[in-house]
Amino acid sequence: MKIYHGSNKIIDKPLYRGSSSTNDYGPAFYVTEDLYQAKIWACKNKEIGIVNTYDFDLSKYKILDLSDSNKYSILNWVAILLHYRKVSDSISKTYKSVLDWLEDNYYIDISKYDVVIGYRADDAYYKFPIAFLTGSLSINRLEQIYKAGNLGLQIVLISKKAIDGLTFVNSISPEKYFLDLNEKITLEAKHTFDALLELPIDINEQNVFDLMRGHK
Repeated sequence: MKIYHGSNKIIDKPLYRGSSSTNDYGPAFYVTEDLYQAKIWACKNKEIGIVNTYDFDLSKYKILDLSDSNKYSILNWVAILLHYRKVSDSISKTYKSVLDWLEDNYYIDISKYDVVIGYRADDAYYKFPIAFLTGSLSINRLEQIYKAGNLGLQIVLISKKAIDGLTFVNSISPEKYFLDLNEKITLEAKHTFDALLELPIDINEQNVFDLMRGHK
């Protein structure tokens, strides 16, 4: 398969655990099968960046596919995300019981896998799982955003074995069209978020506190 990584530079030899520990799935190498999305990532800082292309044989590795709804729920993804992503001190203290509940019941140790396939929070969309954590957004609406939405999936190379399995193909520069797309996506995310929170509460929808009560 061909996979892509948007960056501000050519990366012919990705480093193991070279990214921030507070990314969606911790320190790993983040790629996508979607060239269009990689071009957006490459221009996040309003500068024409670089899209690096690699060949990768996914079948060689131990994979955690969080998009497989027969095995996993969006709660597994939220638990992993909130395990790695930085949550403000005020939220982590106020909602410690929720964080502990998610960690105890839905967190999956991804270090046991070479590759994780899962939703991407993206900076623009990180507020949605946080709103779920605080009870402001139902699980139904969270799923609407990430499952029924058009955010796509990211492929995360966790192990050194997986990263060493990449074969660099080439690098290209995105077209100027992509320069302002990240800002546009951020604005659209804000509008979506505000609209969801303004919708009347549906008694058939469950927030995280409903789920915690039902889990006991």
